[in-house]
Amino acid sequence: MVPYFGALGYHCPTHFNPADYLFMEVLHQGATSATEDTFDFIAGSKEDEKSRAKAREEDAITSGATINTGIHESAIQQTAGFWIQFALLAKRAGYNAMRNKLILKGKLAQTVFLSLIVGLIYLQLGNDAKSVQDRQGSLFFIVVQALFGSLMGVLTVFGGEKVVFQREYGSYMYGLPSYFTSRWLVELPAHIVMPILSSVIIYFMVGYQLAADRFWWFALILVLVDNSGTAIGIFVSCLFADINVALAVMPMFLMPLMIFSGFFVNSSTLGWWFRWISYISPMKYGFIALAKNEFSGLQILCEPSDTGCGAGGVRTGESVIT
Repeated sequence: MVPYFGALGYHCPTHFNPADYLFMEVLHQGATSATEDTFDFIAGSKEDEKSRAKAREEDAITSGATINTGIHESAIQQTAGFWIQFALLAKRAGYNAMRNKLILKGKLAQTVFLSLIVGLIYLQLGNDAKSVQDRQGSLFFIVVQALFGSLMGVLTVFGGEKVVFQREYGSYMYGLPSYFTSRWLVELPAHIVMPILSSVIIYFMVGYQLAADRFWWFALILVLVDNSGTAIGIFVSCLFADINVALAVMPMFLMPLMIFSGFFVNSSTLGWWFRWISYISPMKYGFIALAKNEFSGLQILCEPSDTGCGAGGVRTGESVIT
């Protein structure tokens, strides 16, 4: 709409709502005799609009200039500095977060529900050899849950806001660093509190090692995995204009990251054409970090006849992760 009317001589100023501008400058003139001239001008312009657009493109190619976006050059003013942009965008993002309390409540309910499900599935794991596989599976499932929950949440929310962002960014209202930095900072508390809440529920229900330092390392790892999912969600959302397309292709991005995370197949046995995927998988780093945090110093009860069983029927957790 803005490029179309801009080509007709109605240049929408920067930081001005296009709908308001057209109403005041074009439609509002219907009460005067200028209405007929205005609409005659618009109707007559349709005939040679294609030729004018083609001429502008040719001029842009030969001169190296950019094609007219519908905003007159005289209307483009110098934007505010980074910190002013950041402050205003953070304030707006905070207001939006407070208005959309239902989204926050939904995330809270989802976190509690899924954490309880994981805790009930792996309730109070033992320290025998049979529980080693369950302990590893629980750690990997927790990483996948944290990544998927954060990723899908930001994908659906940012996908709906992207149209507004593209319009405002195209009008030179702010830059990319100030927008994404302010957005990330406002949403950061939720991406810290939710993983910690999930850690409190899961850690003690599953029965991991009762040590304060191990618990807080566990929670920190989940916070990092959660924020990694946020970054992936924004990245995929920016690749596709339609949110439905982004949701449809999301498994194509996630399945390789999951398969080559080190849980299903050993990365050292992969060919070079697949091995590189494991290095960009946040699931790999999250799973390895949780496994080292949990199995280091863990005493695993075993039968003396079992391979790797030490004296007194005890096997160290380090033997599992090496």
